[in-house]
Amino acid sequence: MLTSRLTENVTVTVKGYFYFVDLGSGSRPRYHSVYSDGKCQCDNGKNCLAVTAVKNYRRAGGVQAARPPLGYYATLPGKCPICASAVCETGRISVVRGIEWGCRKDAAHYRQHHNAINAQYRREHSTPWAFKPVVIRANEIVKVDAILPGDIVLYEGVLREQIGTLVAA
Repeated sequence: MLTSRLTENVTVTVKGYFYFVDLGSGSRPRYHSVYSDGKCQCDNGKNCLAVTAVKNYRRAGGVQAARPPLGYYATLPGKCPICASAVCETGRISVVRGIEWGCRKDAAHYRQHHNAINAQYRREHSTPWAFKPVVIRANEIVKVDAILPGDIVLYEGVLREQIGTLVAA
């Protein structure tokens, strides 16, 4: 098959959320970045030879590129996650959120989307403690989720539900 012959001497390496593909000295452009979603950064997108090279690399047992964390955009999203309208780059890159983008229909959708992601994260990673207990355990001072028998309690902690009920003495 012609495609497999074209991609047999290709070098694929993983760089963070991307596959870095060297198609060899006879190709223009020679170097490509294929995103973990299977799209090349070049104008050919999903139809690029580098994408086929990554598929062959993965089939042969190559390492999978890491998926970006929820809310991090290593590439521009194909459409607005709120309304499915077209998006554009703002020209800014955030260490926390990756490529910042704007919805062509409503500029507020970028913040709305990230606020929803932050709320989801807080729900999934919430703790009942406003201030965790502090104890001496195994000769170390540590903040804990639960006080165990044998702990030396330095501070009992405050649950979130207690905050509205505490009255100054």
